[in-house]
Amino acid sequence: MWLSILSYQHELYPALLRGLPDAPPILYAKGNLPLLKNKQWVGMVGARNASLNAIYLVKTWSQSLAEKGVGLVSGFARGIDKAMHDGALDQGSIGVFAGGLSHIYPAEHENYISAFLENGVIIAENPPHVMPLQKLFPRRNRLIAGICSALLIIEAARHSGALITAQYAIEYGREIGVVPGFSLDPRAYGGNELLKEGAQMITQLEDIWSMLPQRDAEPMTDTRASLSPKIPQGADEEDVQKVLDALSAMPLSIDILIQSMPLDANRVNEILSELEIKDKIMRISGNKVALRLS
Repeated sequence: MWLSILSYQHELYPALLRGLPDAPPILYAKGNLPLLKNKQWVGMVGARNASLNAIYLVKTWSQSLAEKGVGLVSGFARGIDKAMHDGALDQGSIGVFAGGLSHIYPAEHENYISAFLENGVIIAENPPHVMPLQKLFPRRNRLIAGICSALLIIEAARHSGALITAQYAIEYGREIGVVPGFSLDPRAYGGNELLKEGAQMITQLEDIWSMLPQRDAEPMTDTRASLSPKIPQGADEEDVQKVLDALSAMPLSIDILIQSMPLDANRVNEILSELEIKDKIMRISGNKVALRLS
């Protein structure tokens, strides 16, 4: 697939980014370039070690937004970024790279990039050979904020890159929305602080639509976030830990848990029974389960 160079004056150069004083003079791009013609973009960023609730929520919302023609942009990282790109896979989304486009980061996404580029686009302001050095990620975050008209934060810790993106978005006058998180989850701290400072609380899909001008509200359902205790004594500690890592203090549908596990349904239910006996989890009406904090 060919690498394209988009100058500041190119018709496919993201329109909102072009209007910023620190917009890069050129962008390197690869993939379904006509996608860049979309006039309205929502950025979604958050924790790399995102909770299963948050990943499910982002995938669901992203799919719905993309199907309605809203452009989606994120940083191609693990966790929330990947969940957003997964949700919009059939329609395509923008993945913004910190280094050059020849270096897929994280490396585990090399097996994903071909499927992503069928409908999506990867862009970078650095030449293809540039390594994804840590110092380049804040500038990557600036591009995400510059491209979108509204930014959604899902699970952002105290000093997370998502908060850097939010600061740029505030500077650029973008709408900021936050999915509130459980107060004992460190992944929720940064987002909850943004809510205190006046960010819009996002609890359903129609809240995102309300941040976008000239868009009709579309109803959607909800879920949420996180924490992970130590492994109790059990038969197969690796399997038990996989289940614990997916759970949080927020109720999670057992059906969703089973779908996300590399284990069969019987094994998951067996582990849940063991954890319940050890008083590590509690079952909740509606076929849901949550970690017990005390």
